[in-house]
Amino acid sequence: MKKYAVLVLVFVCVLGAAGDAFGSKFFFIGLQGGWSSQKLDFKNLEFDRNTAFLYGVRAGVRILFFAIEGNYIQAAHNISVADVDLDERQIDYNNLGLSLRLFLPFPLVNPYLTVGFGRYAADIKNLGDDSNSGYNVGLGLELHLGENFSILGEAKYNHVGLEIEEDDLKIKNYTLHLGLNYYF
Repeated sequence: MKKYAVLVLVFVCVLGAAGDAFGSKFFFIGLQGGWSSQKLDFKNLEFDRNTAFLYGVRAGVRILFFAIEGNYIQAAHNISVADVDLDERQIDYNNLGLSLRLFLPFPLVNPYLTVGFGRYAADIKNLGDDSNSGYNVGLGLELHLGENFSILGEAKYNHVGLEIEEDDLKIKNYTLHLGLNYYF
């Protein structure tokens, strides 16, 4: 894991040097908030889809039509199964990931495709927790508001398999969020 972190840091530094050569601001940090819709598959039970507020942070580097971004999101969902009383168990769901964005070249408004990989974790109240690697894919739109700020909207599909109480838990999660980035 340390080896990957060092490689990512070296890559970001190289991209940073390239960004200075183009004379533009390329590092960004931001906040995000929105909606998370989660569908669970566990012990052959049919779960109802649950939606919850999500929040998170992001930081990255953008060079020309590409961006590499580290992000963290968190959402707390209530578990609901048809005809079964779970006393409103809650699943705390979070993701720490790395995404690659490919921007389409338009002035001011930048649509993009994103694909990412990260560490997903889920903790089901009074039942168990686990974390595992998973992937996400999505679409977004970033609107620049001057030299330093941008707002963005992004929709993603996240997929991960976890093991709770020695059973497989599959999480399919759709997120829709808005964010604000500051470029420096």
